[in-house]
Amino acid sequence: MKKKYLLLALAIPALILGCENKKEEDHRLNVIWRNYNGKVLKAIKVNKGEKPRYELITDKKPTRKEDDNNYYAYTGWDKEEGVIEQDTVYTAQYFALKKTYKDSDGDGLEDDIDLNKNSNTYNYNLRTAYGDTREETQTNREFTMDYREFDAETSEYNENLTLLGSLLMNVSYGDDCVQIVNDKYSNNLYEQIGCQDKYDFNLRDNTYEIDSEDTTSGHLAHHVGLYEDQTTKEIKKEDVFFIALDGTASDGEWRSNFDAGAPKDEASGKGYDDSNHPEWTNRDNHKGFDIAANRALKEYIIPYIEMRRITDNPTVFITGHSRGSAIASIVGANFKDKHTNYKTFTYTFAAPNCTFADNHESYNSIFNIKNYDDLVTKIPLELWGIYTYGINYEQSDDTDVKIEFENLKDKKTGCTIYSMSKPDEWKGAETEPGHYLYETLSVHQGKRTYLYEPCEEYVGYESLLPLTEEEAKAECDDIMATAKEFGFENYYDAEVVEG
Repeated sequence: MKKKYLLLALAIPALILGCENKKEEDHRLNVIWRNYNGKVLKAIKVNKGEKPRYELITDKKPTRKEDDNNYYAYTGWDKEEGVIEQDTVYTAQYFALKKTYKDSDGDGLEDDIDLNKNSNTYNYNLRTAYGDTREETQTNREFTMDYREFDAETSEYNENLTLLGSLLMNVSYGDDCVQIVNDKYSNNLYEQIGCQDKYDFNLRDNTYEIDSEDTTSGHLAHHVGLYEDQTTKEIKKEDVFFIALDGTASDGEWRSNFDAGAPKDEASGKGYDDSNHPEWTNRDNHKGFDIAANRALKEYIIPYIEMRRITDNPTVFITGHSRGSAIASIVGANFKDKHTNYKTFTYTFAAPNCTFADNHESYNSIFNIKNYDDLVTKIPLELWGIYTYGINYEQSDDTDVKIEFENLKDKKTGCTIYSMSKPDEWKGAETEPGHYLYETLSVHQGKRTYLYEPCEEYVGYESLLPLTEEEAKAECDDIMATAKEFGFENYYDAEVVEG
């Protein structure tokens, strides 16, 4: 009898299908940061389109040891960090500070390249930027650049540093807005004052999940040199940083200018509660300005300084204009509170009010230069208890304007009253076809939360104008839709009232 056998075959599915069990291919791109000698400082893989940065918080500071002839100061990478489209290698760059460096006049230019090594006074022409056009507004004016003035106490007001801050703010609107006339080493003001490195940043290029409009842009620069200590006669390293912050540059930043921050009023339910915002770290400060300052400090300013400084106690000169000056004021206060190893000088121009802090006047290294006739410097109103950090220097260009401004103030509240629309636009509206629309602004003294009481738009109907209740409600919906379109829904309210 023939035996029958049952063949049982066990097979690996991948072999039956005729394919191999391969590891999934990695299509990510390589990004490498190297030191000057080729040593890898950091290597990662990223997806195409990502924008990685070298982060000082987690990454090692690029350094180069001194040799017999030079000290070395890190000045950045060989190309700007940006969106990755292919395998990329960044190489650290350094400025060689000669140990024989000498700057006889203290203007920041080594004698070897200084066209007049015995003079640190320059003549300049100032040009005001109007878009792409320039209008020459000051000619053949003088300014003195002397790094030895940073040896003074930060609480001592200095006219030369004030002018320096003003010029740095002008070139933020265009390098050609300040033109050096005599002994010109460079057309670029930062190079003319001996900066070996300059970096422009813009928070508007970044993505934020909340409050994406709390941004700013600015310019960071670094000067290194050697000088003789007047007391000890010892040769020391000169390590000076410049921070210049720009004015409002987008519609979103205009909205941020009005966002002083306040919790929702429990009684009325008005306002909005943002008290837990993770980047609003100082609740005494104007929220929009504080968040922008904190983002700039964390993402650019502190990493820039820490990666480049060649001493333990660098000098930092901070300036800003308009919105940028309010943010600069907060940055200056932050340095005084949290970075005490830095010696900071802060000079701002046309600063709006930025803090509710009771000790705002104690920051005696912050000087705010204001034109009394400038409305920007009056808002938000001091009536609500908001001020600038530091010491204010005000001047009026027009006595008549100053008198008129004072006369506009309500004698009871001390608040300036402004008409936001021409009276002719609403005079006689009761007798004309259509709807009657008007705005009211309530001004209260001493409570921050009143900053968030919405302007009230009233659309009357029936007894006042030929509108049905449904038509008036539709009008209110349109008002709120417009407010939302421009980002003001948190500050606005619209309702129908019978009148």
